[in-house]
Amino acid sequence: MPNSPDISAATAVEHTPSVDLTVRCEGVSFAAKLFLPSTDAEFDCVVSELSPHGARIECAEIPPRGSDVVLYVDGFDRFSAFVETVSGTSAQLGFTCSDKKRRTTAERIRSFLAGEPLPQTYARSATRSPLPAVRQFGRANGQVAEFEVIDVSLNGALLRTRCRPEIGEAITIGNTQGRVTRHVPGGIAVEFIRRRRRA
Repeated sequence: MPNSPDISAATAVEHTPSVDLTVRCEGVSFAAKLFLPSTDAEFDCVVSELSPHGARIECAEIPPRGSDVVLYVDGFDRFSAFVETVSGTSAQLGFTCSDKKRRTTAERIRSFLAGEPLPQTYARSATRSPLPAVRQFGRANGQVAEFEVIDVSLNGALLRTRCRPEIGEAITIGNTQGRVTRHVPGGIAVEFIRRRRRA
């Protein structure tokens, strides 16, 4: 029958992807980098446990509990996170990412456990853009505004600032040019403008 509850339930289950988010890697040694947006510090670290919800890291310098961090794990991409607990030179991180990101991470963990090759992901090196050393950005009208880095990636950055340039406006951060892509609570999102190389 068209209104049968059994048929509706079966259809809903059929279109809902089933993803096991309890999967995890334990006893591993994944090379990783830990970035602290509040201080622009970056450290090499090792991930000994990884799940779609968080990771345990071993690092010579551990940020204080509650710190917001960004973790880059070779083969698993980048994760916005916070420090849940600290014990000596190890820390437990909790990921603050979308459900889609968690599903992607779960799939990559399952691929690793099955012995399949992981996709290549961008591993941040020690050489960064001039962005971390700068605390001001310039506007086309000559105004200079202060900011704090909330998050940064290869393609752009999230800045905490009282200045709210219009979306699409070009700004300059040190030697890096960017374009405002959206406004967020307490700041702006900026996309870096890449200069095309001549052939």
